Amino acid sequence: MTDKRQKILANAVNFSLIGVIFIFRYSGLFVLNIGEATSIMILPLIVAISIFFGEFSGFMAGLVSGILLDTQVVGSSCFNLFALMLLGLLSGLFSTYLLNKNLNSAICLSLGASFLYFLSRYLFLFAFQGSPLNFNYFISYLIPSVIYTSIFIIPFYYLERLLRR
Repeated sequence: MTDKRQKILANAVNFSLIGVIFIFRYSGLFVLNIGEATSIMILPLIVAISIFFGEFSGFMAGLVSGILLDTQVVGSSCFNLFALMLLGLLSGLFSTYLLNKNLNSAICLSLGASFLYFLSRYLFLFAFQGSPLNFNYFISYLIPSVIYTSIFIIPFYYLERLLRR
């Protein structure tokens, strides 16, 4: 019974945290851009949830986060919904079956998920719509954004580890 209550409490904290991060980031109160690099703080949180609570929780966190992000991005056509759901699911599967649940694995998983997100975002929202391939995008935006986003895995990793206990 207490295990079920702890899981419900952890899910409530996680989805509340997703909501708080979304509100602060997209209300303009808390802007964390460094030059052209931008951070999608919800993505490392989804990865951390996936590591400690499994692929289903990662999938659901990606679903909720994707819906929230798609309400704020014009012309995304549900891109964030599908990308974050898939990344949450894949992160959970990788952490369950291939990786250890340590900080190094979490950082690598967050870097990979961030790189896939920003690369697929570029491909689906710009390159497939006829924009020319711009290598300056990779150097000035994609790589700094991947690193900047992945930094947030460290506090989220420790928070989720604390919630898992």
